[in-house]
Amino acid sequence: MTTIVEISGEGASAEAKAVVRKQIRGSGLLIVGRVLAVGLTALTQVLIVRHLTTRDFGAWAYALSVVLLWQTVSSLGLQEAIPRFVSIYHQSQDYPRLFGTMLLSIGSVVLSGALVIGAFFAFPNTLLSLVHGQENSLTVLSVLIFMVPVEALDGLLMGFFASLASPRSIFFRRHVLTPSLRLGVVLLLIALHASVVFLAFGYLFASVLGIVIYTCILLQHFHRDGLLGNFHLSEIRLPWRELFSFVLPMMTSDLMPILNESVVVLLLGYYCGLRDVAFYRVVMPAAAMNHLVGLTSGLLYMPAAARLFANSDREGLCHLYWRTATWVAVLSFPLFAATFAFARPLTVALYGSRYVDASTILAILAAGYYFEVMWGFNGMTLKALNKGRYVVTCNGLTALVNLTLTFILIPRYGALGAAITTASTMVVIAILRQVALKFAVGIGFFDAKCLFFYSVIAAAVLPLLIVRAVANVHLCMAGILAAIVMVAVLLVTRKELHISEMFPESIRIPLMGRFLA
Repeated sequence: MTTIVEISGEGASAEAKAVVRKQIRGSGLLIVGRVLAVGLTALTQVLIVRHLTTRDFGAWAYALSVVLLWQTVSSLGLQEAIPRFVSIYHQSQDYPRLFGTMLLSIGSVVLSGALVIGAFFAFPNTLLSLVHGQENSLTVLSVLIFMVPVEALDGLLMGFFASLASPRSIFFRRHVLTPSLRLGVVLLLIALHASVVFLAFGYLFASVLGIVIYTCILLQHFHRDGLLGNFHLSEIRLPWRELFSFVLPMMTSDLMPILNESVVVLLLGYYCGLRDVAFYRVVMPAAAMNHLVGLTSGLLYMPAAARLFANSDREGLCHLYWRTATWVAVLSFPLFAATFAFARPLTVALYGSRYVDASTILAILAAGYYFEVMWGFNGMTLKALNKGRYVVTCNGLTALVNLTLTFILIPRYGALGAAITTASTMVVIAILRQVALKFAVGIGFFDAKCLFFYSVIAAAVLPLLIVRAVANVHLCMAGILAAIVMVAVLLVTRKELHISEMFPESIRIPLMGRFLA
């Protein structure tokens, strides 16, 4: 029997409702910032694709995939643990463990990153053999490999900000500063007619500068809130047992980005060459936009869920889960419509006609991404409740499915096989995590009102697919159609979303107030 948990909030405490409201409002600011960042990142990506040859872009994409692989490994899963432990220790005012957690995680990431860099320069020919001797890839990678510890540290700092600082700080650092620096690097690349190696050095410099600025902002926040007054080196306690007993099983969650965004690319380079790598990687950022709302909201979801868990507020946790799931599903819909229903005109407009065959890959990936994100934060909820056994089981079964499909489909179908493998992996992990939530927490497959939301979304996709099938739609018209459908979805669901309750200031905006009413 499927468990039904109402999201109306009647069973949730006032404190839980306040947590949900704060989480959604904070996420709203971050989503605005994420949209800005996506715009800057998309412009950067388009400029890179159009400036570099297909071969050079393949080398760039391959190097970035290797960096992502080792960055994920060197982070040791600590970016997932930080929001949980820091929030709990801060809630209980256990400052020796709070600062101990921060120092332990930073030291672990720096050490593991240094080991990765050392191993790369000790055995460079091992990676070179995987791309059939394409030395250009190795040259780019020899620069970008230094981003491994830098990006891992960036993930830790983001966790510190999500737990202790305000969303405004994350807004500036994550969504304004870094994308702007990288866009500046690409504009210099074009102006100077430089090579892909210049691009690699520029990205490395932008990442290092971002870390320095981020650290200064965090220290200012600690000083302003008086947290530094509680820092006493002699009293620091390193909760290594609690931290790593949580992290080790949760590290299996890192298998998914490793398999989908790194291992798949490495095998494409091995079996098919850099052209297939370019076709797969060129549309990956556009498909990943379907995770934009979910990833942004997730920064604040984990601390909120951890605090409810610390207070043993199960009803409040269920309320938080389904409320955020519906918001994420609805707000992600226009991105899904653009990348799925109108994948072909979007691909041609962004990357040029030479990548037109990648539009099918984009549509497949977009479907997989949206299917996973529409279920909400099921994996994050399992982590917040420290259900390591369920997390490991779900990730292990999904990895088995992924590897099986990878070795069957990629050698035969190349980039298309890679897209099918990635999308199938996302479908499997979403279903398994929801099953795990049912047994671990009692949160079933659907909430009664979530069925309504998902039905509206399914009905909204249908006319877009019909239009795509019968007409050759240009990007401008596709955008207009997607906007019309999105407005219709909001009109139908605005009452259940409780927009005016979450954002009361929006009622004072001309026209919007009447719309929300």
